[in-house]
Amino acid sequence: MSRPWHKGTPCPHLVPEILGQFDTFNDWLNHATRALTGFEGSMGEDISAICIDNLGRRCHVGHDFMRARDEGTFPIRYFLEMKPSDASDQIRSEKSDGKSDEISETL
Repeated sequence: MSRPWHKGTPCPHLVPEILGQFDTFNDWLNHATRALTGFEGSMGEDISAICIDNLGRRCHVGHDFMRARDEGTFPIRYFLEMKPSDASDQIRSEKSDGKSDEISETL
């Protein structure tokens, strides 16, 4: 049985708003606690940063970071939020300038 929630929907119009990175495994080992904690959400709740390696894989536990070290996929970047990509900003500005595509003009 397929579980649709296991298949993420691509969001090419969003990119992570990178807060920082760990260049090596030792950087992560020595600085992760300080760098990845202390963030609060809009309701005052603690939120965790999302870490991704150079292949775009999420690194959540020590094993993931060891795999990144062994496979040479450092630096690991971390972020909390996503922002619109430059391409979606350009499309949005073109539509506001009246340069929208033919389909939207006919609607």
